[in-house]
Amino acid sequence: MESYLVACCQVDFELFSDRSGIAARFDAIERMTKDAVTGYGDYMPVKLVVFPEFALAPIVTDRSSLILRNMAIPLANPYFENLARLAEKYDIVISPGSFLECSEKYQDAVFNTSVLIDRDGVVLVYRKLNPFIPLEPVHSPHDIADYEEDFAPVADTRLGRMGIEICYDSRFPELSRKLALKGAEILIVPSAYMEPWGGVEPMDIWKIILRARAIENNVYVIGCSLGSTYKNHPPYSWVGNSIVVDYEGRIVAQSPVGPSTQILVAPINVGSLREFRGKTSMLSLSHLRTELYKDVYERSVFPPSCGAEVKEVTQNSLREAIASVKEKLI
Repeated sequence: MESYLVACCQVDFELFSDRSGIAARFDAIERMTKDAVTGYGDYMPVKLVVFPEFALAPIVTDRSSLILRNMAIPLANPYFENLARLAEKYDIVISPGSFLECSEKYQDAVFNTSVLIDRDGVVLVYRKLNPFIPLEPVHSPHDIADYEEDFAPVADTRLGRMGIEICYDSRFPELSRKLALKGAEILIVPSAYMEPWGGVEPMDIWKIILRARAIENNVYVIGCSLGSTYKNHPPYSWVGNSIVVDYEGRIVAQSPVGPSTQILVAPINVGSLREFRGKTSMLSLSHLRTELYKDVYERSVFPPSCGAEVKEVTQNSLREAIASVKEKLI
């Protein structure tokens, strides 16, 4: 497989209060995608374009019922149809960050969802398993009793096998490991890290975690992070610091720390990754002794009932659930 460029399109968007504001964001996403492909094409072909968490809809800390009514959109929408046409025109794969999804099947739920779009349309749907609680009152598929879809899907694309996890998900190594064991070679991590936990030393947790996930699983990790200012996206400053890490943990490319709208490109060579995995004896995945941890992982720490008993997920309900879990752990 030949090398290609991934373009991390870091954005600084203003907040809006209802779904009518999505159209302007989509126009910017479409424009940046075209600029990334055409602007860097003389250097190397751009084949993968990714955006950060909350690129299509802003982070919302209100009750989920209001999110459903004012902000969430279904998976079948004209924006993704347009992106599929763009993917076909430029022969690319697009991950448009994350958005707030209302589901026809799970009508009381609202998800923080990210997709992968190829020329044939949406080829992967990932709903955030680990919302940043209590700040992010959306539903985790884990907490829905009749949830039937794959929790951790992997798409076999012409650019390699890809999985997605969203921001806070990367703080839980089990998810990255699960995706890798299901064949993922590239982990796309749309994120919204705020100061100081993004790229601001000495608390640059974002960079440390993504390098660790790459090293542990011998995968490329593409972290595209929100770069919004406090003015545009209160109550935090969002540090950007998008980063691409290779399968041995090397930082291939990194944008500066601080809010900004910019395009970061980096080379991806899946053929080299596959050759490394085939030749090295130091492949972490092949050394797993999973039976050692069976007793730990059979224990339910944050059971589904913590988030599934109420239809409306709120910050208060999540704080109560967290408090009950802490009583057992501390």
